[in-house]
Amino acid sequence: MNRTSRTNLIILIVLSVAALAISYLVFRQFNFDGYLAWLLFWSGVTFVYYGFDKWQASRGGWRVPELTLHELALLGGFAGGWAGMLTFHHKVRKPIFSVILLVSTALHVAAYLLWHRLY
Repeated sequence: MNRTSRTNLIILIVLSVAALAISYLVFRQFNFDGYLAWLLFWSGVTFVYYGFDKWQASRGGWRVPELTLHELALLGGFAGGWAGMLTFHHKVRKPIFSVILLVSTALHVAAYLLWHRLY
């Protein structure tokens, strides 16, 4: 595993712990659905990553690996991914991004519906 991969993994682990903590606190404090809080957190992170990557692309700087953007969408940031694509007009010419976002959207909608049906 190279240095960039390790750094991305560490960042994703730290963000996952933060997402769990924030989701729990929002759920407890405001009686807000914890799963929706999770999705909102990851969507915000994903949106920022898309914006940062677009900014870096425009100035020829270090880029966010595409795998990281896909991972963020699958973790729950699909709404932020869609918003990032539309707002920054970023990754719109790469069909795999739309496919990953569609799959992630479907998975999380199904998980949300299943969760609320069971509980």
